[in-house]
Amino acid sequence: MFDLLAAEPSRLHALVDEPGWRDRWSKSISDAYWSSECFMASMKLAVHDENVVESFLNVCHGLQEGMKKTALASVRFVSNPNQGFEALLASGVGSLGEWAIANGYSEAAALEVPSRNAYAHNDWQIEG
Repeated sequence: MFDLLAAEPSRLHALVDEPGWRDRWSKSISDAYWSSECFMASMKLAVHDENVVESFLNVCHGLQEGMKKTALASVRFVSNPNQGFEALLASGVGSLGEWAIANGYSEAAALEVPSRNAYAHNDWQIEG
């Protein structure tokens, strides 16, 4: 992805000037910190393995909807600034992940579907 970000400096400048971009990154970073603090607290308080898994899925979900979504929307904006940053965010992390995979950035979608489904449908179980 770095190659895309570095290829067109003017597009990167346009991204930084995009309304809401800086605020979104600031919120994403703050939310990630808060998620990690909540996860660490829940690890200390967990009574069952299920509590740990639920906490982990909450952190994954928060990171995907926060930092990952912001990062993918940023990269997609740089690749094609005709669509606004806010509109890209509104398209959703799933859509942005599909775009990343289709454009050769499959590492950006690692673990997305399994953890998103487990979080959304609460359909996981501990074996063993």
